[in-house]
Amino acid sequence: MGKPLLVKKRNGDIASFVAEKLQNSLSVVLGDGNKKVIAQILKSVDTTFQGVVPTTKQIRDVVDKLLAKYPKARKAYADYHRNRKIEFKAYAGVRNDLNLSPAVMDELIDHFLQRNDQGRIIETPMRMYQRVAKYLASIERTYKQSPRKAEQDFYQVMVKGEFLPNTQILRTAGSVNQFFQMVALAVSDSLQGIMSAAQLMVGFQEQGTRVAMDLRALRPAGSPIKGQSAQAKGPAAFAHLFDVMSETLGSADHALNIPVTHPDHHAVCAQTYRNFDRVVSVPDEFLQAAVRKQDAQHINPKTRKVTKVNAEAELQALLDHAQKGLTLQFTPDIVIDNEQLLVHQGVVSGSLNLEAFVRKEKLELSRLRRAVRLAVHMLDNAIDGHNYQNVDVEAATKQHRRLSIGVCGYAEMLAALRIPYASTKALKVADDIMQLIAEEARKGSNELAKQRGSFPANKGKTTRNEHLVAVTDTGTSGITQSTQGIEPFEYAVRRNVDEQVYVCIHPMLEKLLRAYGVYDLASLLRTKNPSLPKKVAALFVTAADELASLKVQAAFEKHADAGVHKLIPAGKTLKDMQKLLAQARKLDLSSIHVVAKA
Repeated sequence: MGKPLLVKKRNGDIASFVAEKLQNSLSVVLGDGNKKVIAQILKSVDTTFQGVVPTTKQIRDVVDKLLAKYPKARKAYADYHRNRKIEFKAYAGVRNDLNLSPAVMDELIDHFLQRNDQGRIIETPMRMYQRVAKYLASIERTYKQSPRKAEQDFYQVMVKGEFLPNTQILRTAGSVNQFFQMVALAVSDSLQGIMSAAQLMVGFQEQGTRVAMDLRALRPAGSPIKGQSAQAKGPAAFAHLFDVMSETLGSADHALNIPVTHPDHHAVCAQTYRNFDRVVSVPDEFLQAAVRKQDAQHINPKTRKVTKVNAEAELQALLDHAQKGLTLQFTPDIVIDNEQLLVHQGVVSGSLNLEAFVRKEKLELSRLRRAVRLAVHMLDNAIDGHNYQNVDVEAATKQHRRLSIGVCGYAEMLAALRIPYASTKALKVADDIMQLIAEEARKGSNELAKQRGSFPANKGKTTRNEHLVAVTDTGTSGITQSTQGIEPFEYAVRRNVDEQVYVCIHPMLEKLLRAYGVYDLASLLRTKNPSLPKKVAALFVTAADELASLKVQAAFEKHADAGVHKLIPAGKTLKDMQKLLAQARKLDLSSIHVVAKA
């Protein structure tokens, strides 16, 4: 025997593994005459879990596999635990009133459930959903409607895992009511304007909102300053300042926006940032000039002076930056997380969990349609229910009433339908689903417009919201335990290292292996990259070909009002980046998002 095992119990507690309990249960199902077999099973359990802390379920899975040679005992062991099953109502000191899995409870406890001033959790998962539903439904009174039915509908669509609004709504609805996932700020070319933007950024970060900082108006470094002998520091210097200020408050995921035509875009891209992604807008004429080996233009935003540059060399340098992580945006918009924004515009968002709509390997489209309508209703209410602390943000947001309804669990949905990721059939499903979501969202918005009026900036159309559909990271995939957006699976077997080492088998991988009768936990634990049966490997894809992934993005983006968040791992060769760029333009994508850490 090795080092004494620890075990993670169903209530979240870590305790010593008591081998005698397992020995006693095995004696019941195998009989005392099989002491040698029982000893072998105990030894195998000890060997399998050396160096990690298993859950009680994982121990039972290994024992179940070891009992395969003894079918009667195996059935008796399963019946023994089924008959003595205890429904735990608490997990890590929090009442588990929705009977959620340990992984979901961990996510809610760490990031979502509200706490008092002493840091103590003061709500349960059920009460969190009730709080959110009640507050968002209370907006019905503004339009002289009863909130009762809306509150019931909002609660049900969340608790069933069909649709979840973004992190800020789940965290703050009914308290401080800060709902924006993201907001856009323009940095004007004056010290006062720069400091004002920095102050707003800090305020939004404190609220949990991601900020897109538009640097295009800042004059290049070395430019003269009227009435002073000093020269301008340039956008790279102030980008560094924003990053330092943001990091002082804690971690964040903001974005710096600058066009490729700005003389200092290379300086901005060359720096390393802790809290900012880099977004460079690249117009078609620039790309065409690079292909034709022609000159492109750098334009000084202050003087409008034009300088000719070698477009091919500029593009190659930009692609070199992209290998370390960069978003190449093919529209002139201010962008964060592939969402195009107007200045001072805030966006509320949410994700439809596609896996939740699969039953017996079929998509239940009627439930999906209903969930889309409810998503529009909930998020439109969130725009009115947000606690605005800036008049410009309120005006820009309510003028257009943009929503960002996206998806998560695309990979899980395909696996549940037994469709390989990025296959021709999968692309057809992606196209059909996104078309349904877009059409149903617009119908829902039109219905709201009849009751509440169109958005103020509307030009003749009877619709409530200017934009409705976009795939962004809403921060809730940890609750649904699904893949983010339209990504392939992130992992097969993951080792989480905290004070102890825990092993997590991806829930969908476990489902597939069990469905095909080949689930073997001990085998999965022997390697970080386990070899999967051919049928399972075709469905459980962790690293899709990037060129094929762009086709998935195109299928979703075809019906989106804004961008679709799709990650491309960094570290590519220049030749690979050129191929990706060519494919992105061929598919008419709005952007490609290369991340330093996939």
